[in-house]
Amino acid sequence: MKSFFLFFLMLLAAGATAQRGTGPDLGDSREAVREKLQRYLDKHKRTGTLIDTDTSLLLRAPMKSDTVLFSYGFNPGGRLASFGYSGCRECVQKFLSELLANKRFGWRRLNDSVYYANYGKRQVVEITDAGGQLSFKRSIVSLTKAEYAALWPEGQR
Repeated sequence: MKSFFLFFLMLLAAGATAQRGTGPDLGDSREAVREKLQRYLDKHKRTGTLIDTDTSLLLRAPMKSDTVLFSYGFNPGGRLASFGYSGCRECVQKFLSELLANKRFGWRRLNDSVYYANYGKRQVVEITDAGGQLSFKRSIVSLTKAEYAALWPEGQR
């Protein structure tokens, strides 16, 4: 009975992992990010150039008629603290739309270029649209609950 229960738990964990998506998540290790990027390239049959620095990983990948730059920043502990995409406008819009549509985060629009996840997720998305170049950056924020609440007008808290 114990082995059946353990098998069932492993199936649940595998299913949850598969539904989570294949892209890097904030908090992932550098190695996990590198592996997920390689799986992404393999799955979509794309080539890319991976640039590894002390504090970041950059991936340049050709998409449609342009190149997308995927940038991943790490904290001193080697965990993913921010990531962003820029380049191919249509591609970035697709990534951004999928991200903001994820109800698990409860994204709230602060203004035209900034969205905050619900307080418990402690994440922000910043969008830049300059000179026809669309990009976004998703990162971890360290606001207190009072600072987070102060972002919203009195009636929206």
